[in-house]
Amino acid sequence: MQNWPAWIPYPTSWLSAVFLTLLTGGLGASAAFIWQIALWLSRISPRLGLLFGAIAILSPVILVAIVHHLVHLLMDRFFPDTQLPGMVTPPGPLPGLMSWWEGLYSWLVILVTTLVSLALLGAFPLSSSFLTDILNWWEVARPFFRWSTLVWVIIAAYLYHFENLVQQRLIAIGKGERR
Repeated sequence: MQNWPAWIPYPTSWLSAVFLTLLTGGLGASAAFIWQIALWLSRISPRLGLLFGAIAILSPVILVAIVHHLVHLLMDRFFPDTQLPGMVTPPGPLPGLMSWWEGLYSWLVILVTTLVSLALLGAFPLSSSFLTDILNWWEVARPFFRWSTLVWVIIAAYLYHFENLVQQRLIAIGKGERR
């Protein structure tokens, strides 16, 4: 992506943001379920409740790391030419270091994006009635076309773009190049 402007997120950043947006719905449901178990267990044993509460908070890290690992296992099997040189996906069910990094960074993106989106949308409330009227015929996809979702995806794409730029810079420093 040599000719790509630095201030526009790469397509991979947009893809990661959209994928994380879709995954966040499932993460919210699973975290809520684990949180209910934690509340129930806290009546029996506060330590067990605390343990499951911590699992609920960290469930996005775990889930994204596992999904990232499985996606890369499938890609290595069916599209071996797409693997970067020097990057090896560990075989087996346990995610490697890069999968855990993606899980941790995704958790950070979810938190920061949600906080910034809430701050922006709280500061500049927008009426989405015109968009809802246009998309009234498409009931299934309508929740994805809200202003809040659009703002969330844009912020997440820029955070993933920031990660890409930092990785490129570290790789350039490692190779002894100057940018």
